[in-house]
Amino acid sequence: VRGDAELGLRETFHDTPKPEWKDVVQFVAYGTTYGGDVSDVKATPVEDTDTPFSYSYEYTDKDETHWSYKRIIVQVPVLGLPTLDDNGKPRKNPIQLGTPRKVNIVTKIKLPAGYTPKLLPARDLTRDFAEYHSSYGFKDGVLTINRRLVVKTRQLASYHFEEYNSFQSAISLDLRAYTY
Repeated sequence: VRGDAELGLRETFHDTPKPEWKDVVQFVAYGTTYGGDVSDVKATPVEDTDTPFSYSYEYTDKDETHWSYKRIIVQVPVLGLPTLDDNGKPRKNPIQLGTPRKVNIVTKIKLPAGYTPKLLPARDLTRDFAEYHSSYGFKDGVLTINRRLVVKTRQLASYHFEEYNSFQSAISLDLRAYTY
């Protein structure tokens, strides 16, 4: 992560004793609707500001009843793009995108033996104000999802509403897609 989100994460990890990092990440995991257990939390050194801040963790979902549906929704942490509604009126105010940033999220899910997922198609969305890329792979029983967001500007003029809304909607559909 780079940008304001990076600063917040660095501060949180810095202020939290290492043995309690799992509690921080557990909160993030619950915030994305997971109900399992977080363990083995690792993070880049918080004082190393020359490299993007990164953290990883193991996540175990003890409730295997959803496997009977043979599909999963791959939840990821929030990417921080606002959802807008014009309420049928012309938009007057600029669209606030926050600090320019780069967010890379890699999710690896070890599937139960015998499961082979139908991989979702890769997405590549590029606009002047932002980019979003996703890809999906499966090897040795592990489903890997890569998602990358690059926000290039703090705000957009109001006349970009339709273009922005289309971009944000496409990302939202990709984030909510399920594989089986």
